[in-house]
Amino acid sequence: ESGQTNLFGMLPEADEMDDPAAGLIPDVPLMPDDERLRGEKELLGLYLSDHPLRRIEQELHAKVDTYVNQVTPDMEDYEVRIGGVIKAVRPIVTKTGKPMAFVQLEDLTATIEVIVFTRLFEESRALLLSDNVVIVRGKVDARSAAGEDEERGEVAKIIADEILAFDDAGHESWVRNQVVHLDVPAEATAEQMEALQEILGRCAGPDRVVLHLQRADEVVDMDLGEKFRVQGGGLAGDRAQREIDALFSRPVWRLEVIRRRAPERQVTSGRQPRTLVGSASS
Repeated sequence: ESGQTNLFGMLPEADEMDDPAAGLIPDVPLMPDDERLRGEKELLGLYLSDHPLRRIEQELHAKVDTYVNQVTPDMEDYEVRIGGVIKAVRPIVTKTGKPMAFVQLEDLTATIEVIVFTRLFEESRALLLSDNVVIVRGKVDARSAAGEDEERGEVAKIIADEILAFDDAGHESWVRNQVVHLDVPAEATAEQMEALQEILGRCAGPDRVVLHLQRADEVVDMDLGEKFRVQGGGLAGDRAQREIDALFSRPVWRLEVIRRRAPERQVTSGRQPRTLVGSASS
């Protein structure tokens, strides 16, 4: 219909090709970052040039105690606080005619499914929109949909108890219960300790740091206090862990997250809840 007669029929003529600006629109302003990322997601199904959470990584880390890739079936029935951007929302109507939703939430590490039951779905409907950044507090669930004979599933999900906007004032009163432990070997040199101080200074954040200084016949524990609080998780924490472990040529960094068991508000089977102590991860 356009008169194109072959594959290259739309190309400019040879004399037009001599002009390097041929066919280009001059003085086009750069596309805003948010618009570019939305376009990438709509076209490709993923963020290509950047991630919308990258610019708020530090703030997001301060509002959560767990990254999505840290949620495992072993944490079943424990409460976690995660945050990220909503990828998709799938509302459904239950057999009793009540609405609920399955939400795909993505942070900088992975994507997880969040189950939002009726009461919370109705309360949080305005927040449950694609591309919104939210904080979710909920219980880890690794059960399958096998009824009374439920078995642990291969993929852990989150049953949401609370969903807040990223900029909600309610985050201000929350404090993460997380500690970075550094097992410093007895043969550590003054140069290594100076380098350790420099790495910690580049990884500033809200999490406590405790040094465990190994000596010949004892281990001396030293809380570094307010001066050397760090970002224990996320990309900055991962970089610091790699640098510190490499500095001492052994695993030194241990991240301890103290989690509590979620209150029993719903019983989905006759199983008794497991008893676990707070987990440590790195």
